Amino acid sequence: MNYHTKDHEVVENSLTQALFELMNRKPFSEITVTELVNHAGVGRATYYRNYTCKEEIIENYIYRLMMDFHSQHPVASMSERFTEERLVMVFRHIQPYIPLLTVLNRSGLGFLFLDLLNRSLLQIHQNDIRGEKDRILLLAFAGAEFNIIFTDLLNNHADQEELAEQISGLFLGQQNTGME
Repeated sequence: MNYHTKDHEVVENSLTQALFELMNRKPFSEITVTELVNHAGVGRATYYRNYTCKEEIIENYIYRLMMDFHSQHPVASMSERFTEERLVMVFRHIQPYIPLLTVLNRSGLGFLFLDLLNRSLLQIHQNDIRGEKDRILLLAFAGAEFNIIFTDLLNNHADQEELAEQISGLFLGQQNTGME
């Protein structure tokens, strides 16, 4: 996939927008490639030149969002990622995407978000991970962040600052008790 061409960006944006619009109307499993390309205004050959499946469109979109956030708000260490301030920033950043994440969740595709969150955090912190315990801690953190986003924030059931304080206390405490 060539991510650097203007044409590719137009195709990617058109297919992403079309897919989420269709997912608002019907179950993901019922959306056909023909329906998707017609709605997006691109050809089937263009779709198959860029993607192997519909899930890949969603994965690319989520990955771009995550990497954009991380490039705008880099962290110096895993400890910084676990701070209350950082978590509040993440939760606030997620707010505009709640409708899209709700569609993903309703479609049974929330696992794509978790998988990409796991991979992106491992990639970003590859130089911070000093052993298996650090890797497990980072993955546990990703799971906690995912569950808070997909259970509490999507349903507007929680105070973001309170959640951030509780999660931060858990993970900073774990990191300071011998996690290597």
